[in-house]
Amino acid sequence: MVKTRPTAVEVRAYNVGFGDCLLVLFEYAKGPKRAVLIDFGSTGRPSTSPERVMERIAAQIQKIVQEECGGILHGLVATHRHKDHIGGFVGTAGEILEALKPKVVIQPWTEHPDAAKDAKSAPTSEPKSIRGMRANYLQSLDRMRDFCEAALARAGNRVGVVNASKIRFLADTNLPNKEAIDRLQRMAKAGQAEFVRAGSKSKLERQLPGVKVHVLGPPDLTQTDSILKQKSSDKDEFWQFLEFWSLLQAGSATAPEPLFPKAKTVRTPPRPAQWFVNRANRQYGNQLLGIVRILDKALNNTSVILLFETGGKKLLFSGDAQLENWMYALSQPAYRKLVEGVDLYKVGHHGSGNATPKSLWKLIHEGPAGKTKLKSVLSTMKGKHHEVPQPLLVEALQAETELSSTEGVRYPALAPPAVRIEL
Repeated sequence: MVKTRPTAVEVRAYNVGFGDCLLVLFEYAKGPKRAVLIDFGSTGRPSTSPERVMERIAAQIQKIVQEECGGILHGLVATHRHKDHIGGFVGTAGEILEALKPKVVIQPWTEHPDAAKDAKSAPTSEPKSIRGMRANYLQSLDRMRDFCEAALARAGNRVGVVNASKIRFLADTNLPNKEAIDRLQRMAKAGQAEFVRAGSKSKLERQLPGVKVHVLGPPDLTQTDSILKQKSSDKDEFWQFLEFWSLLQAGSATAPEPLFPKAKTVRTPPRPAQWFVNRANRQYGNQLLGIVRILDKALNNTSVILLFETGGKKLLFSGDAQLENWMYALSQPAYRKLVEGVDLYKVGHHGSGNATPKSLWKLIHEGPAGKTKLKSVLSTMKGKHHEVPQPLLVEALQAETELSSTEGVRYPALAPPAVRIEL
């Protein structure tokens, strides 16, 4: 007896500006479609975007789920806690999605609410040797978020600081997002919560007949410590030689109490002092931006990487996973075989240079002879993040894949035509 399996898969990438929101629909010959929502967030929208755009998108998703999926949202994946991936789970938009009561809610192991701050992985029934970990990794992530709150305030309050807009953008992206996190936790408790690491078996397979769900990342620290490290450049892997920010010290964004608290602040310094003030502000801004960028990368490397396999086709969704996250998957022969010659690739981290390592690119787009052309999905917005999307990567996507980008969507439309794969 042939098992039920999908006859086609559709991927709809919504234009949230700078962020991710992807609805994956699995079609079956009989019965309703099965729906998986991957991320729902934004940190920047074009001035032409409609009012309450996240509410409109949530309402569209709700309508699709009700009309095409039997009213069931079978899976929800929050790849990591950056605002451009989960920020939409607040307010009315979040209420709409919470009402859909997703059956399975997947988050990275670092988001487990009961994980000890010195844990190596989320609480499990596995041996203690698997649960114990290198000191204070999760506590460090929490402190990074606290730092970003302070950095956001400092960039707005200090006059003349260079890179202020970049600092504000990155710091805002890395804020704790408590309301969104709380809603995700409620949805997880209402359904089946999964806090995954590389190799985790997902109950999402039970919701998707005929589909294998492979979790390729993030690794936890019992598997590798690569996610503790941030490479500023790698000429063999990165699509560009990333600018290296030399930090003299980690420092703190919280300033000490002023020596003369009642002294009048001079907004415009005397001309003889102007050069010195400008140089000091430039150094301050460069260091603060460098630190915030490091924090941004650290959270990206907690991102969930999922690969769906069905009907001889493979669909890869990598969130914002960067090189350090990918290093573990690419070191595993079984994982390398899985990503080899995928049929659809959701481009990592909005098209950044270090989220699609060249060794990964070689595997995913050089499949067997006669294989159909790779389809790629890019959710991005120029001008919001450092060299994102990376021009060399975009050129390769345009030349060697069937590229669908949210940048091609013009409002009031919110999603480009669905990327469809027949099985």
